[in-house]
Amino acid sequence: MDNRDHCLHLIQSCGNLSAALDLHQRLIQSSLYRDDDVYLLNKLIEMYAACGSVEHARSVFDEIPTKNAFSWDLLLLAYARNGHIKQAQRIFDAMPHRNRISCTVLLDAYAREGDLSQAKKIFDSIPEKDLVSCNAMISGYAQNGYLEESRLLFGSMPQRDIVSWTCMIYAYSQCGNFQEAKNSFNYMPEYNLVSLNAMLSAYANGGHLGDTKRFFARMPATNLLSWNSLLHAYVNGGSEVQACKVFESMPEQDIVSWTTLLSVYSRTGNKLEAETLYNKMPHWDLASSTEMLNLFSSKADFEGLQRLLSQMPMLDLATWSSMLVAYARKGHLEEAKFVFDSMPFKDLVCWNALLSAYAQQGDLTQCKDLFDQMERKDEFSWTTLLAAYAQNGNLQLSKRLFDEMPVSDTVSWTSMVAAFTQNATPRDALSTYYNANMVDRCSSSVFASVLIAYSALGKLESVYSCFRSLTLDYGVTPSFEHFSCMIDVLARSSELEQAKDLIHNMPYTPHILDWRCFLAACRYQSDIGSAETAVHHLIQSKMNDGSSYIMFANMLAN
Repeated sequence: MDNRDHCLHLIQSCGNLSAALDLHQRLIQSSLYRDDDVYLLNKLIEMYAACGSVEHARSVFDEIPTKNAFSWDLLLLAYARNGHIKQAQRIFDAMPHRNRISCTVLLDAYAREGDLSQAKKIFDSIPEKDLVSCNAMISGYAQNGYLEESRLLFGSMPQRDIVSWTCMIYAYSQCGNFQEAKNSFNYMPEYNLVSLNAMLSAYANGGHLGDTKRFFARMPATNLLSWNSLLHAYVNGGSEVQACKVFESMPEQDIVSWTTLLSVYSRTGNKLEAETLYNKMPHWDLASSTEMLNLFSSKADFEGLQRLLSQMPMLDLATWSSMLVAYARKGHLEEAKFVFDSMPFKDLVCWNALLSAYAQQGDLTQCKDLFDQMERKDEFSWTTLLAAYAQNGNLQLSKRLFDEMPVSDTVSWTSMVAAFTQNATPRDALSTYYNANMVDRCSSSVFASVLIAYSALGKLESVYSCFRSLTLDYGVTPSFEHFSCMIDVLARSSELEQAKDLIHNMPYTPHILDWRCFLAACRYQSDIGSAETAVHHLIQSKMNDGSSYIMFANMLAN
């Protein structure tokens, strides 16, 4: 360890934390280690950052008595690239001097996190924007689906390099605009392996298996990313056997390769092959484990789920919560409860996610039991249970729970108004609306409930007045539900022409229920002509609504 160049080479090529710690210890014991060798210490910061250990990177940084700009930039990069965005911001704020590099590093970090407003704020603060900062902003827009912003920034750049063009290929590819990705590639003055991989990925993501194979075969050089794109193309094309052959012929595989092949078995429900492949993997990450979780869940294999969870890498609360919320939103209550019970610790978000899942499925017993178990409740918890009671027609329990709430806010009052409306007690709904003094804090959902209540009472003028107030007095854009309510009121009030005009002119595609409501009014009025119009639109819209056709047939028969 007495050769400086050899030492720097070892630092540069170090790929894991264990080796990095061993190398650092040997360096300290050698004659090369001096605390005034800022270049060498900066290389150690860079090494620890590459190994994902911001703690060790920070420890080396703190040892440097006279830090230079690179020391600060490397520490900032360590936090930013390893997902510690808040700490990165604190480092940025503490920097004695900021440059375009530090601004671009933080910009890129915010863009990766999806915080485009903060990324744009930093980008705008750079006095002299260079290619690197512009490319980082284009990449940020692209990663988050802002294609038009990527295109505008790209078009405004006085100079573009190979990275700029490659960012645009990725941008078009991510947004599903394959032809523009191809056009950008064709306009490029030169290519490198990164840009070739970008185009290969565009072919693969676009489902162009034949083009992907041909493009891959013509590439002058390939790397692991190229092979992964080819594998992804076969998987997307449903070629399970060919995907396995590509995987086996790869010069090397990484976690992405393994997870891509695993997804083939997961999607086809081949549990035996999936588990065999999963157990062969050199290591697991969240993506590969999630594929297996979804497979076991689809098979209701809770024993397998339990085994998998015990094998998975240490999960943080955010990961557990994401899994729970994903199952809950899909209505997979058994899986959601299983994950919930397996969690080593839970926060209020987790409790509320499961509570909401039970409420949406109408399982009032489980919903109330879980609610009673909660040590801490917020407005969402109370309102979720209230809405569950209301949706299942139990107004008495809704009202009792509402009276027990420690704090009644706009959401809870809105839920109570909706509860009365849904359960055909429009007078109570309107009384609650006015008693709560909600007139000055109306939301779109409150207006929907009030419109339905007035409609149920047959107060046509009040419905008109309320609908007009939406935009004129409260600045609320009428929703589809508002228009449907107006169609219902007009139809039941025998205002068939006005109802038909509203259906044709509203800024939403009419629903089956709108035409069915209109058709019912036509039947009541014996208006065969208007009924024919409704049925014609149902047929044109390919709305397979048997009850409406039967209703029209009965009209003709009579």
